[in-house]
Amino acid sequence: MEFPDTTLIKRAEAYVRPLLSKATLSHSERSFLYGREYGRAKKLHFDEESLYLASLFHDVGLGRPEKGKVFQEVSCDHVSRFLSDLDIEANSAMVHEAIMYHVQVKLRVTQEDNTAAMLQVGTWMDGLGLRKRTLPVQVRKEIAKDHGGPGFLREMTSHVVFE
Repeated sequence: MEFPDTTLIKRAEAYVRPLLSKATLSHSERSFLYGREYGRAKKLHFDEESLYLASLFHDVGLGRPEKGKVFQEVSCDHVSRFLSDLDIEANSAMVHEAIMYHVQVKLRVTQEDNTAAMLQVGTWMDGLGLRKRTLPVQVRKEIAKDHGGPGFLREMTSHVVFE
């Protein structure tokens, strides 16, 4: 399974690599693949490059607490800086929406664009296995084989703070 191969994506991968553990980067990649395959299977409209960009950045804020901000906001700050440094505005709202929405329980599918819904589905499939059975077994096996990497759930739960 392949990822979008654009200059923007290559720069994004270089930006997030030092910020993410191997387990979290693997989770980000699997989240994209699960979300993309779900969207394709359901014939939903979404922007593949924006979905992968959101997938790469969605957990950058985990373990980087900032007073008064949830981790998704910190992740959005990172993607904003990244895009601003490249002087890119296109799709930034779509990427922000996907990052902010990915932890919500209710799936929101629209006629226009489902990038946020595809990230949400992908992260839930990878993190908790929800909706995984909607994908063919061979697709699930291929994603797990090529982009496996245990440890994300253990790592993620270590960042959860109950107040």
